[in-house]
Amino acid sequence: MCNCDHLAMQMLHAVLIREGTCVTSECCDYCIAGDRNPIANEYQFVRAENGLLLSVRK
Repeated sequence: MCNCDHLAMQMLHAVLIREGTCVTSECCDYCIAGDRNPIANEYQFVRAENGLLLSVRK
């Protein structure tokens, strides 16, 4: 279900910045920013080995 969160935010013209999930770290630490916010351009999505989409700094 975590990957669907990214798609839902895109529909709201937002970007979900999440460097880890409950599956990959001790907690799900995330930030939601508008897609025009400069911080949104500082991250890109990568697919982890387990298939989850994560945010990493460019």
